[in-house]
Amino acid sequence: MFAYSIQQFFCRIFWAGVVVLGAASFVRAEVYSAHTSVSLVAEHESWPAGGTLWLGLRMVMDDGWHVYWRNPGDSGLAPSIELRLPEGWQAGEVRWPYPERIVSGPLASYGYEREVLLAVPVTVPATQNPAPVQISAQVSWLACQVDCLPGEAELSLVLPPTLAQESPRPSGQAPLFEQTRLLWPFELPELDVRATVSADKWRLDLGLPFWQEGRVEFFPFSDRLVRHAAGQVFTRSQNRARLLVERSGLETSAPDFIEGILVHERGWDSRGIARAVRIKAPVSASVASATPAFISGLWLACFLAFIGGIILNGMPCVLPVLSLKVLQLVRKESDQRRALVQAGFYVLGIMVSFWALAVLLFLLKAAGHSLGWGFQFQSPVFVLLISLLLFVLALNLFGVFEFVVGASVPVQGSAFLSGVLMTVVATPCTAPFMGSALGFALTQPPMAGLLIFTFLGLGLALPMALVTVFPACLRFVPRPGNWMLTLKQLLGFVLMGCVIWLLSVLGEQSGMSVLVSALGILLAAALACWFFGRGRRWLALAVFAAALVYGLAVLPGDSSGKDIVWQSYDPEAVAAARLEGRPVFIDFTASWCLTCQVNKLTVLKTPAILALFKQENVALFIADWTSRDERITQALESFGRAGVPLYVFYAAGSDSAQLLPELLTRPFLRDVLQK
Repeated sequence: MFAYSIQQFFCRIFWAGVVVLGAASFVRAEVYSAHTSVSLVAEHESWPAGGTLWLGLRMVMDDGWHVYWRNPGDSGLAPSIELRLPEGWQAGEVRWPYPERIVSGPLASYGYEREVLLAVPVTVPATQNPAPVQISAQVSWLACQVDCLPGEAELSLVLPPTLAQESPRPSGQAPLFEQTRLLWPFELPELDVRATVSADKWRLDLGLPFWQEGRVEFFPFSDRLVRHAAGQVFTRSQNRARLLVERSGLETSAPDFIEGILVHERGWDSRGIARAVRIKAPVSASVASATPAFISGLWLACFLAFIGGIILNGMPCVLPVLSLKVLQLVRKESDQRRALVQAGFYVLGIMVSFWALAVLLFLLKAAGHSLGWGFQFQSPVFVLLISLLLFVLALNLFGVFEFVVGASVPVQGSAFLSGVLMTVVATPCTAPFMGSALGFALTQPPMAGLLIFTFLGLGLALPMALVTVFPACLRFVPRPGNWMLTLKQLLGFVLMGCVIWLLSVLGEQSGMSVLVSALGILLAAALACWFFGRGRRWLALAVFAAALVYGLAVLPGDSSGKDIVWQSYDPEAVAAARLEGRPVFIDFTASWCLTCQVNKLTVLKTPAILALFKQENVALFIADWTSRDERITQALESFGRAGVPLYVFYAAGSDSAQLLPELLTRPFLRDVLQK
């Protein structure tokens, strides 16, 4: 008995140290992206063998930004959590707190502002050999204000096992889990709910032995049942109540059940704590879809799209190109027949481009992708290409080179390509009214959505088509002169501003190394345009092609390590990884360190080295010294260094650190890792 007590004592001392290391690990599992701070947290400081461990994705949004519920409503995208757990562990369903309605014009979404915790229960099998575990999560989300930004992060935490004969100790995040449980929908057997469907309404009849004062609101699990932005009419009489909700018209037949949550503004219990209840109500009738309401909403969306398309002509991305076309009309006269042909093919170029974009969008949605207007900007390759296009157009406006699209082709081809170009440069922008119309379009059947895209294209094409057919519209424009050159150059600066914005998006998507590479590509493109302007066209083509090929190669290369976890440097986390028997690599770096960035681009972020890190199960840490950090300064001094770069490697099971050269090569690092 005495020997057992001594063994228990030393076991507790050992695991107590691991508990501290593990707790520090999950507190640090945090990433800031897309105006959102996301972190992977646990309710307890250790995992229970044969019990349930609660994990959570904590999301803290900047002021004015929001993320979405499981049903985002008219637009948006629900957060995605993909947990990577030890063998035998099983993750349950995400527990979604009840959302709030976020109204924007004629559309409404369901989501969360300020902060939310998405909790997941994990069933842990019983084991005879408990040890610390690392839990990782690949998460993605969409954060919106007026514009929307996609976010993505790889998060991880290390948790020790619960000591024998002990109960798991609550972590610092435990109060947040307790508060969030009050926001989960619960079952209320006393509530009797019946659903009846009519031509344009859902009617929910509610029966409850007791009622609190206050109105009730319905949030459906399906995004195709109701008009999310429509008002809900709630009435109550004694122990019965009724809720009327407008149908969306997307479902041609009523389902057997209508599922969702009912949120009571004052709570379903006497203390007003539990506010959301989950329902699955049988539908008593099935009738035709709400055709009148659908048609009125469709034509309103078409009108808003048309107005938005007209306004789009004045947005920063489009205005310089439109102005350049106007200046071309001022410079030369054309007969009426030629003008009609130009206008017709210009409109056709825009319409074909919009139809192609709409068809692609609806095909991808039919394949199960949740997409919206501007979905192409989630691709770093597209962002780089559109940045390059706008940059080259700006150089053209500055006079670095002269090149008129379609100069060597018939007038029909020139006008058609001008329409395509106008659509391409319009894709980064969203005009007033346009977002609401397109959000409605993406909730409708493909043919209705295609009609809305058609009106958007017509609105974009109308102003230029009018001034082409009726040159009298340009009477207010002064005669050709030096003012035209000045205006062109000013518009070039507007395009440069758009390029800066797009590069900021690229940097947030793919990191600093890709952003630096993109700047190098733009520099090469500028050189190619300079050669082109001096008649060295083959040399210009060679430089431009080389820059483009390099750019397309760099972007996939930088994102190939998305499943590699780089943790922020912390001595306790390093100790925990070494305690697990893993090799450890620490990158002491700074964004202003040129050698650091070269090593990242040519070695550390290359697919071969990232694959090797994964193969050897290396724990990777970044000590970012961009801003002064006393903890990193002390670590550098402990290794006998006063600056960056510094690369430190601990082999598995080794007690000593190996300091690597300041200038890395792939063969050298491969040898170090494989030894």
